[in-house]
Amino acid sequence: MNDRCAAGTGRFLEMVAARLEMNWEKLSELGRQSRKPAIISNVCVVFAETEIIGLLAEGKPLPDVVAGVQNAIATRVSALAGRFIAPPVYFTGGVALLPGMARALEEALSCPIHVAPQPQFTGALGAALSDGA
Repeated sequence: MNDRCAAGTGRFLEMVAARLEMNWEKLSELGRQSRKPAIISNVCVVFAETEIIGLLAEGKPLPDVVAGVQNAIATRVSALAGRFIAPPVYFTGGVALLPGMARALEEALSCPIHVAPQPQFTGALGAALSDGA
């Protein structure tokens, strides 16, 4: 995700799911129910967790907080790679299994996102097909 930490990747979503005591499928389902995604300004897992707890304590609906997390990750991806991205864009890795993330990336990057078949295996497949170079 970036050169400092992995907070904006699947680990961030794992932390959110664990904190909310749910699995990834439920997390994705909740994100789709959002009417007004919350603003999550921190991409550091530690600070974002505190921010998420605060938003829930303020009474923000859970679906809006989950969608806000997905949007925060997508916005970070866009900021880091946006100028280097040109369609077609393929989404790979385990995070691509969450439909809400593809939607959030489409909005952040302003282009269609194609989710690779079995996206969680694309890195391993690439390594297996590599000639070692």
